[in-house]
Amino acid sequence: MSAPVAFDSSFIVAVATEIAKWIVPLAGAFIAVFFTPLLDKIKLRLNRADLSAKQFEEFACDLSAFIFNAELMYEFRTNGWDIDQLVDGYNTSVTTFRTKEFVYLSWARRFWTAEEYPMFEKVIASVRKIDEAVHRFNDGRSDRERIAAIGDEIVPLRGFAKALLVPNK
Repeated sequence: MSAPVAFDSSFIVAVATEIAKWIVPLAGAFIAVFFTPLLDKIKLRLNRADLSAKQFEEFACDLSAFIFNAELMYEFRTNGWDIDQLVDGYNTSVTTFRTKEFVYLSWARRFWTAEEYPMFEKVIASVRKIDEAVHRFNDGRSDRERIAAIGDEIVPLRGFAKALLVPNK
């Protein structure tokens, strides 16, 4: 039998030093390769959450302004009051809402759930119906059926808006 081979401690120290020289850069590369994309994804999700909250708030404000102006238009028409003071406010709210329709659509597809999207489509359709009902007065004629058409569309819009903006959880 042969005697065990004794290792020189300076050899072990030299090997350990070389391993340490390579482990630190390899660990850095490992972290860069695997954790940087993860951190980027986390940042993107946080940014999206922040954007979706801002965009949801903007949509809610624009929709609320439109509903308010449509209700005023209906109230004034119902009571036979002069609507001249309402026309600019209504036109501003409907123009703001309708010109952003595709922007809202892109937000809805990106940030809202599959359950919220059909309600969003109902809101958009209802806004269009109210605007069509208001435009029927542009020929100068006013009758109960035309006035009732505005009111008949406001009720469902309020329900759709509430279901979309203030869901029961």
